[in-house]
Amino acid sequence: MRRRKWRRKTDIEAIETIVLDCDIAHKKFTNHEDKIIRNMVRQGATNKEIAAELNRTESSIRSHRDYINIRKTSPWTYEETAYLIENIRMNRDGVTENINQLTNHFENHDTNAVYHKIAQLRKIGTIQKTIKTGALKDNYFRKSMGESSNAKN
Repeated sequence: MRRRKWRRKTDIEAIETIVLDCDIAHKKFTNHEDKIIRNMVRQGATNKEIAAELNRTESSIRSHRDYINIRKTSPWTYEETAYLIENIRMNRDGVTENINQLTNHFENHDTNAVYHKIAQLRKIGTIQKTIKTGALKDNYFRKSMGESSNAKN
């Protein structure tokens, strides 16, 4: 889709048309592009590779895959899980500090997948759980020490 923009030249009567390419951010996906996306996902291509092939942004490919219900999840290998457990860094409250570094290491897993895997490992006790903060933190420690949360100091 192209838009025309009119601009006056030095001579008032002469008008030149300038053809501008439409912004690709709002370009609709065609059926042909849907087929390309499906085939590339089956072959194991990443969103970044698909985006480069179709001249789209990576986020538009991710959103469109959700829209047309194409999801391919890669299972976590033993080596990936071991790397995650060995290299995770947490602050004193148990919050992950190096999530970007971990996400960049894994080719088949995005940030949400890494967060989800960390939550799974916390649930089974492999990684320490986060410590509650603020007023909840005080109640957490009182309960762990056997005190009532209604007790006054």
